[in-house]
Amino acid sequence: MLEIRSARSGRQTARVDGSYIHSPYDPVEEARRFVRRSVSARQPSLILLLGAGLGYLYEELCRTLPSSRIVPVFYHQELAGAFMHSLPPGSYWHPGSGQSLLGFLRRQVHELEAEGMLTLEWPPSARIFAGRSLEANQAIHQLLREIRGTLVTTSALGRLWLRNSLRNFLAIDEIFPGVLERSAHLPVVIAASGPTLRESIDFLVLHRTKIELWALPSSVQFLLSRGVRPDTVILTDPGYYAFSHLQCAKGMRIRLAMPLAAARGSWRIDARVCLLNQDTPFERLLLQRAGYSAPVVPSQGTVSATALILALRLSRAPVIFAGLDFCYRDIHSHVRPNNFENWLVPGSDRLQPLHHRLFALAAEKAPRKADGGRGNLALETYAGWFSEAGARGIAEPRVCSPQTGASEHGPAAGSPGSPGSRVFRLHPSDIEIPGIEGIDEGRAQRLIASSRGEEAPPSAPQRALRSYPSRRQRIRIVGDLLDRWIGQSERIRCEVAASASMEAILRDPDILSMIYLCNAAGLTETRRTSRLQGAQAASGKASAVLDSHLCFLEGLRQTLAQRQ
Repeated sequence: MLEIRSARSGRQTARVDGSYIHSPYDPVEEARRFVRRSVSARQPSLILLLGAGLGYLYEELCRTLPSSRIVPVFYHQELAGAFMHSLPPGSYWHPGSGQSLLGFLRRQVHELEAEGMLTLEWPPSARIFAGRSLEANQAIHQLLREIRGTLVTTSALGRLWLRNSLRNFLAIDEIFPGVLERSAHLPVVIAASGPTLRESIDFLVLHRTKIELWALPSSVQFLLSRGVRPDTVILTDPGYYAFSHLQCAKGMRIRLAMPLAAARGSWRIDARVCLLNQDTPFERLLLQRAGYSAPVVPSQGTVSATALILALRLSRAPVIFAGLDFCYRDIHSHVRPNNFENWLVPGSDRLQPLHHRLFALAAEKAPRKADGGRGNLALETYAGWFSEAGARGIAEPRVCSPQTGASEHGPAAGSPGSPGSRVFRLHPSDIEIPGIEGIDEGRAQRLIASSRGEEAPPSAPQRALRSYPSRRQRIRIVGDLLDRWIGQSERIRCEVAASASMEAILRDPDILSMIYLCNAAGLTETRRTSRLQGAQAASGKASAVLDSHLCFLEGLRQTLAQRQ
């Protein structure tokens, strides 16, 4: 039972079942000592305060570190109620807030703040509310894994996303209407490429006319080898290898749902493209100028998550995954045949046979032995995302400002909310995903039979949209946007040089987002220097980042001009 009473100093204190959360003598001085001991000489940009109690720690941190943003997490709703009236709405979390802690943290913490983030937990709260403490630390662990993966991916692929967006926008001449061509009441089966997909293929063949079948690129070769053609293929990865999985469908006029930032080459296999919008700044501008409204599905780090969010937003029927494993099976990471093994076969010989090379790759890429199969950090992170999605609801995109971390807007319209009992895994692996039920073929058949959809014929070709801009119009759009981005960057560079600070970058969200996507590592290091040494010390690095950004944009403009 929670009791709030007066301490000897006259301030309030609290205890639960006889254990004090704050000192019964002087809770303010107690908080001051803890902050002085815990923070020392550090200068964090963001502090996650776990077990915030009655707010004494929050007040002391704000006083001691006025330039740091404090995000309090309360372990008890009544404790939050005693203090949250003095906090901005949406800037704190408590168990009665109606959202998951991980979902809240995703909206609050931008990737750029991760290098300067400090986590503080009030020991009495951790001891008294042990379950809440465990939940909070697990949520932060998952958050940091996601942020680390996002930073690494953005640093490696950010510029490729922009190049792909511009080149796909120029090269794809025909765009087709929405993803669901057949009945919206048909169950959506998403074929991932885990080894268990083989166990589901006979069921998919038997019920093919009663389901809407979506495929991830790495499962297409296997499906086609068994005579199963998907209604839609979802492509989000930007690299060559992602698109190479689709070479087996050349000339089949497959329906390809993809963002502009995805891998190039849809025209080489004569695919019917339906665009998605991952809501990057350059993607938004290109689609706005084209007058095209695409479903908004922000990047989730894995194409299977994008497919799930899209299915939940477009359909009210059950969504069933097949081959969503999150682990290897023995030495195999994917169902066979697949393009990964095709790349290994030419280099195999009697001294290094294919199975030896597969074993060596499994030992290198998935050294962790998960329950029932090998795993690795990436697979664990993806499993963590789906666990949160299944148990609490689909995660909203991170919409906080890179500058302040404050939320710019609420959940997107048409948010799918909690998937509840609408998402399933057919023939699941031994990796359990809380909230997403594993089912056998009997249960899957009953789900299909109980849906309101009738049997529908396979997808029929549709006509391309006549309203999509011509190639000449698209060339003009790209040229205008590149001129605009280069002009903005030159202006910001002059302002940075004149002011000897990076304030001009931070106050322009378009430039900040663009530089982050094109040079995440450089921008992160610049912010770190600004945090530790001051804005003036960081201005030199900011100028170098802008010079590199301008050089990239100029090179991109010249390359595209030569290709026209």
